[in-house]
Amino acid sequence: MARGMGFRLPLNSLANSAGVIGHTEAHFEMVRSGIMLYGSYPASEFRSLASLKPVMHYSGKVIQVKDLPDDSPVSYGRTFYARGPMRIAVLSAGYGDGLPRSLSNAGRVLIGGRKMPIIGRVCMNMIITDVSSLKDVKAGDEAVFLGVQGKEMITGDDMAEWAGTIAYEIFCSLGRINVREYRQ
Repeated sequence: MARGMGFRLPLNSLANSAGVIGHTEAHFEMVRSGIMLYGSYPASEFRSLASLKPVMHYSGKVIQVKDLPDDSPVSYGRTFYARGPMRIAVLSAGYGDGLPRSLSNAGRVLIGGRKMPIIGRVCMNMIITDVSSLKDVKAGDEAVFLGVQGKEMITGDDMAEWAGTIAYEIFCSLGRINVREYRQ
């Protein structure tokens, strides 16, 4: 189209990730893969058209494990109360590290290869999770916010759904702070 208008275009690019996956007629001389490079889909309707593998890993550490009595409030604003005695783990990342605050009482994290619920509000540099169903959690254990642990996985799409946003925002927020791993 632009060439038909007299523009000289040695390389023509029209296809973003959605175009790469679902619109071969838009490939022209090159494509602009974006979100698919992270292993995420540009929209849910593309899932059946390509098999992508998430590649980003973001993890932290369990910094404290604590037993709480029934009806104990958790985190700022008391938006969560223990329903019976429970064991919690305080984790080493928060919204200051790029995790959406909207994961409060909604997100999940991997500990011991299992998805554990985020409880209470996401703090600037901490998240709290219910680990009552895990027996051997201790300070120093890995907590995976995005990526694979054991046979379980949390994707950018998962985080986006829990946070009420899109995977693009998740990757940009985490990428802005130079995703780091707390592995020893």
